[in-house]
Amino acid sequence: MKKILSTVAFLSLALNMSAQVEVCTFDPAAIGITEKKTPLDGGKELGKTTYVTCYSVFTDEVSPTSGENGTDAAYDYAISLDGQLLSLKTGLQGSTNPAAITEDAFASFDPDKGWILRFDVGDIASWGELYVSAKTTGNKNYWVVEESATGERKFIPYWIVTDAQGSGYDNGLQFVTPYDLGVDEDSWSLPTFAAANKQLDKINTNVDHGHVAPGTAKKNGAGLIFFDVLPNRKYYVFGTGTKITSSGFAYSNGALVKEIKALRRDKTLAEENPTTVSEFYLLKSGTIKAAMEANTAE
Repeated sequence: MKKILSTVAFLSLALNMSAQVEVCTFDPAAIGITEKKTPLDGGKELGKTTYVTCYSVFTDEVSPTSGENGTDAAYDYAISLDGQLLSLKTGLQGSTNPAAITEDAFASFDPDKGWILRFDVGDIASWGELYVSAKTTGNKNYWVVEESATGERKFIPYWIVTDAQGSGYDNGLQFVTPYDLGVDEDSWSLPTFAAANKQLDKINTNVDHGHVAPGTAKKNGAGLIFFDVLPNRKYYVFGTGTKITSSGFAYSNGALVKEIKALRRDKTLAEENPTTVSEFYLLKSGTIKAAMEANTAE
C-alpha cells in the first residue's frame, strides 16, 4: 500500500483491519551454514512464507549467528508481531560489505558484491507489509530497493526501529522513518540519494535527533526494518559499511501489524514454558505511523 492516503483514511484503514502475519525464521543448518564463513552461492533460497521468498544475492562467506544484540548470554530474544513470534536465536551474516552507493545509483541501483538480502513477492492481491529483522548498528545506513516486473529499480521509503543501547531492551530506541528521510508524501518517493543519505547521517550522528541517549548511537541492537510491498516485485535490503545480520522476516498481507514488541526470556527457564521476563514496546499499540509520531522527538 503506497501511503498516499489522507491521515484520516489511513488511520481508519489500519485500525479496522486485522493483520494476518506469516513468519519465516532462518535456519542456518538447513541451508548448509554450520560454521563461520561457509561459502554460499548467490541466488540461494534462505527461507519463505506463502507469498514471499528470501534469497542471497551474491556468492559470499556466511556465518551462523543470532539476531539479538549479542551482549547478554543469559537471555533469548524475539520480536512479536501481533502475537506471532520471530525468534532471534538463529540468523545469518555475510562477510562482504555491499558496494558503495553513489548518487547516480539511486536511480539505477546495480551492485556488484556484498551481503544483500532479496525478497521476491508473489502474486498478492494488492499490497502487503514486509518486516525484516536486522541486528543493526545505530551509526550505519540501511536501504531498501524495489525492483519492478520489468527490472526497473528504485530506493523506497522504510521504517526502522532499533534498540541502539546494546544492553538489552531496557533503554532508549533509535527510529528512522520515511519522514526523517524526506519522503514526498504525494508520490511516496524519496529525494535524491545525496539528500536521503545526508538525512540518515544527521540522524546517526546527532543522537538527540536519533532518539537515543548520548554516546549510544554506535551500539548494536535488535532491529526491525519494514516497508510496503506490491505484487510481483523484488525487494533488496542491505546496509552500507556493514554486513546485515538477519534472523528472518514476517509478511502481513493487506494490513499493518498493529503491535510490535521485543521479548526477552531468561534462558534458565524451560523452553516449553518461555515466560517473558522483560517486555519493551518497540512501537506503542496503534498504527505504525501514529506510533512513530508518538515516539519521535523533533
